[in-house]
Amino acid sequence: MTTPAAITRTPVLADDPTALVRPGEGGFTAGLARRYAPLFDAFYDHPFLAGLRDGSVDPAAVRHYVGQDHQYLTAYLRCYGLGMSLAPDRSWAQYFHDKAGFLLDDESHAHHAMCDFLGVTYEEAQTDRLAPSAQAYVDHMLAAGRDSLGVLLAALLPCPWTYIWSARRFWLAERATTPGAIGDDHPLAGWWAFYAAERTERPRRPARAPRRARRGRGRGRARPHGARVRAELPPRDPVLADGLVARGLVTAPLTPGADPRPGASAPGRGAGSVTAWT
Repeated sequence: MTTPAAITRTPVLADDPTALVRPGEGGFTAGLARRYAPLFDAFYDHPFLAGLRDGSVDPAAVRHYVGQDHQYLTAYLRCYGLGMSLAPDRSWAQYFHDKAGFLLDDESHAHHAMCDFLGVTYEEAQTDRLAPSAQAYVDHMLAAGRDSLGVLLAALLPCPWTYIWSARRFWLAERATTPGAIGDDHPLAGWWAFYAAERTERPRRPARAPRRARRGRGRGRARPHGARVRAELPPRDPVLADGLVARGLVTAPLTPGADPRPGASAPGRGAGSVTAWT
């Protein structure tokens, strides 16, 4: 799995830390959250995360996680490089540059908290081989990075969303009522606090991709299953929205009378704000 900070440093989050989306929020991403809410709950209830909440997690599992996640984040960094190669302008290039810098400079803090729990150095916890499931996930992301900007962003979306949401749910909302929950002085507290934090340094948000990028790479390329998915994206998802509109997979939010065709101008599309999962 990857980390939310690798996607955004300043998540604008729901007022309720346990909520996937704000009440009444509409759009493509919000619809996904409501439709697949049981998957988020299953993620939160996984024995590994439950063990991180009360400190009962098997140290061997934590060491395996740190080694796998270190390799996974290296692949995630390559995805940022692929994203930069797909960038239609300098603002998109700056976006991936900022994310790569944060991953390189700060992302290991959560791993170091786990190594303190294990009593080993960060170097000792690393591995040079991915488990089959992690390798498949990496292959999926790298393949997306060789497709289009929108497909890449969609492939990167699940990890930061689940990490930020689960950390905020536990650390900010449910820790006081969770039996045996770790305290601030526990080594694993740094892992939870890192992912639950609302960061104050805002990276530049890319402007909407120009028309040539919205058409995607190559004319006549077959869409998934031979069809386009038409959906409305909320204006608070600018990064994911721009990417998927660029692919032609969705239409942007429309005002009455606007042209609903993919790639058509959408004067009602607002700038919005960056969310935790964009």
